[in-house]
Amino acid sequence: MSKRQSNYQASFEINRRGFPSTLRLGFIPLLDCAPLVVAQELGWFETVGLDVCLSRELGWGTIKEKIACKELEGAHALAGMAFSIKMGLSSSSANVSTGIIMSHNGNALTLHNRLWEEGVRDLDSLRDYAGVLSPRRLNFGVVAHSSTQLYLLNQWLKPAGTSSQIEINVFVVPPPQLLKNLKAGVLDGFCAGEPWNSLAILEQAGWCAATGDSICPG
Repeated sequence: MSKRQSNYQASFEINRRGFPSTLRLGFIPLLDCAPLVVAQELGWFETVGLDVCLSRELGWGTIKEKIACKELEGAHALAGMAFSIKMGLSSSSANVSTGIIMSHNGNALTLHNRLWEEGVRDLDSLRDYAGVLSPRRLNFGVVAHSSTQLYLLNQWLKPAGTSSQIEINVFVVPPPQLLKNLKAGVLDGFCAGEPWNSLAILEQAGWCAATGDSICPG
C-alpha cells in the first residue's frame, strides 16, 4: 500500500467510527497552541488524511462547553479540563481522553508595575504590602478554576512552612483579556501561560515575580 493510500485509509477508518468528515479543533491564543497551528499551516493534517478546521475560542470555559456538547471534536486544553469535563464540574459530563502534552513549565506570575513602585519585590514584600499598605484586597486573575495556573498561584502565595497566607480575590479571566485588565488596573496580577506574561513586560504594564518551574518544577 502506498503512503497516499495509507493516509486515505486512516481517514476512512476515522470517518467510519462516526466522526464528522471535518474535525473541529479548538484553541486559545497561547504559545502552546503552536503544534496545532504549525500542523495546519505546513499541511501535516492533510498528509495523514485529516480534514481539520481550527477554531479560535474566547476562553477555556467556551472550549470546555463545546467539548462537552460535541461542538468540537478536540482542543488544546488545560490539564485539569479533561477531569472536570468527565466529572461534570460546571459543565455537562462527557467521556474525553487525551494523549499528548503540548507544553511544559510555560507559566509565570506577573504583577502590576504599581506594586513594584510601592516596593514589592517578592512574596515577603507582597505580604507586607497586602497586610499594611494596600487600601483593599488585591485582585488576581487565573485562566480557569481547574487549572495549573490557580494551583501555582496558591503555591506561590503560601509556601511550605508559612502560616500567614495572603488573602486575595481570584477571578477567572480568559487569557487574551488578562493583559487588558492588568493595564486597566482591574487586576493586580495574574498567573498564565505565554505570551501574556512577556507582553505585559514588553508593554511596561507588569513584571514577572515568579515562573512556573521555580514554584513547582515539572
